[in-house]
Amino acid sequence: MKAFLSTSCTIATMALLSICLCACKGGDEEKPNPLDDAEKMALHYYNSLLEGDFKAFANGIVASDLGAGYPKSDRLPDAYRNELADAAGQFAIKEAKKHGGIATIRTIGSSFGTDSITALVNLDLSFGDSTHEEILISMQKVDTLWKMK
Repeated sequence: MKAFLSTSCTIATMALLSICLCACKGGDEEKPNPLDDAEKMALHYYNSLLEGDFKAFANGIVASDLGAGYPKSDRLPDAYRNELADAAGQFAIKEAKKHGGIATIRTIGSSFGTDSITALVNLDLSFGDSTHEEILISMQKVDTLWKMK
C-alpha cells in the first residue's frame, strides 16, 4: 500500500510540474522587434545599390533638413535626387575597383533615436576581396515608411 501511495504521489507531482511548465511556456513567444521595418528598409536601399538600381537608393533618402533653398518636404527635388543617384553609382564603381564590389549586406543591430520616428541601423558590408565595413545608417520614419537621413 505504501508503494502504491508513493507511486501515486510521484505521478501526481510529475503531472503538476508538466502542467506548470506548459502554462509557463506560453509566455515565451518571440515578440516582433519594432525596429524590424527600419532594418528591412535600410537593407532594401543598400541592396538596391548592390543591384545597380541607384534611383531606388536615392528615392530612399528623406529630404528634411537639406538646408536653404530646398522646400521642407519628405520628397527630394528631381534634380537633387538624380545627383544622388549619380553619386551612388560613382560610389559603387569606386568600391568595385577598390574592393571587388559589395558582395553581401546584412544588419548587425539597430536602436531607436531619441523618439520612435528615428532609428540607427548598423549594416555590415562584405566586399569581394573579403574585407568588411560596418556603417551606421540614420533612418527617419515618414508616414509609415522608413527612409535614410
